[in-house]
Amino acid sequence: FLITKTIFIEIIRKLLYILPLELLTILIQIFEGLFYLVYLLFAVYILIKLYKVRYLDYYETYLEEKEKTKEVIIDQYEIKPKNNQKINIREEKIIIRDANNEFKPFSWMKNMIIIFCKILVSLLSISLGIAFVLLIAITIFVLYFIDSGILIFYVILGLLGSLIAIYVFIELFIKFIFNLKQSPKKLFIMFIISMLIIGISSGLFGYELTTFTFKNNPKFENKVYTEELQTSDNMIIDFLEYNNTEIIIEDRNNILIELYGTDKYITPVEIYKEDIYCKNNSYSEIKHYEMYYYDNYYDFYNSMSINSIIKVLLQSVKEKEIVSEEYYFEVRSKIYLSKEIYEKIKTNNNSEKRCSYYSEEYSK
Repeated sequence: FLITKTIFIEIIRKLLYILPLELLTILIQIFEGLFYLVYLLFAVYILIKLYKVRYLDYYETYLEEKEKTKEVIIDQYEIKPKNNQKINIREEKIIIRDANNEFKPFSWMKNMIIIFCKILVSLLSISLGIAFVLLIAITIFVLYFIDSGILIFYVILGLLGSLIAIYVFIELFIKFIFNLKQSPKKLFIMFIISMLIIGISSGLFGYELTTFTFKNNPKFENKVYTEELQTSDNMIIDFLEYNNTEIIIEDRNNILIELYGTDKYITPVEIYKEDIYCKNNSYSEIKHYEMYYYDNYYDFYNSMSINSIIKVLLQSVKEKEIVSEEYYFEVRSKIYLSKEIYEKIKTNNNSEKRCSYYSEEYSK
């Protein structure tokens, strides 16, 4: 019926596509409403018909056979009632649903649904099995850091509760797949215990986090990089006038650059040099200026290794201190140079000769 409705609606849509969209939508809704009305009446009729054929007719046939059986028993043993006394004859249990006389389409549908459910449950069981193994590995891994603080203990407790919960579902699904006898009482108790463990560990974990301090302004005292640069007439130091750069004027012929991070600094950093070539601003002639462009270089690939992340997290847990993530990758610069060199580089930074790094005219 549903397939017929879908095909019929599509036919109407193709035949009446020239109508305005609003009118076509209204007509389709009307036809769908009529289809569902007929479908409802048809479904009710089928339900009554099946009930009558499957149960009422079967029961009436059974009663007729029972009366015949009574007559046979009375005639066989010549049982005669005396003084209108009722004769009690042991009757069989009435079985309304006979397994050997099941309606075949229903049986096929039932088997197909069961097979489909078992396939889905099998796939879900495989996923849960993989998650179970991974959680065991994570739990063992976290156990190595249990001396880092009580917070790690709460994490392990939550992982154990999750393992118990996943095991409950795995056992439930496997017994369903292989038609084994379930033990609902045991599984229910285990599931409740796992929920209690997860709830308690989560609450304690949250409370422990409230005892941590959030550090918004850490000290940048950890020197992460040092480099000396020889001066040049066309030198540009892009971070010369950054807010986090400290300029120290002193008598020297070269430039000393020091980069500082926090004590939890994990990002490798260095100074990189680019040779910049660009046209002059007038574009009237092809003339290039060679500039030496210096800036900070962050190596995010090496900085985000699993070892460095774990190191930072464990240090934060031990000290009960949370540092904003942005400070992990920020550096503060100290530049030591003479006043003359400083003024020259400052002029180069603001000069019209300087090319934009993202300019279309930029080439290496």
